[in-house]
Amino acid sequence: MEHRYLKTTIGKIHAAIVVPSMLFCFLIFCYEFAQGKNPNLWGMIVSLIGFALFLKAKRSVIRKGKLISFGCDLMDQKNTNFYFSGWVLFIAGYFLSWV
Repeated sequence: MEHRYLKTTIGKIHAAIVVPSMLFCFLIFCYEFAQGKNPNLWGMIVSLIGFALFLKAKRSVIRKGKLISFGCDLMDQKNTNFYFSGWVLFIAGYFLSWV
């Protein structure tokens, strides 16, 4: 069953927050690293676990033949949960990296 998450109000709000925050976190991570700061190992591990969950969810969409997709509209409920858990861990790991 496919979900049409981005058609809901919460989905639109979520997309409006996640897309810029993803770019912002990546740029800040690069900036901190360029300044010579060393990230915390536990934060990096949490980020990698989150990224693995995110990729696991996206793999289900890629198997359907859709190489580029945004959000979780084409995922079933189980992969949607992996997708959101991955994002939460990915962003939390970023903040733990520089504590």
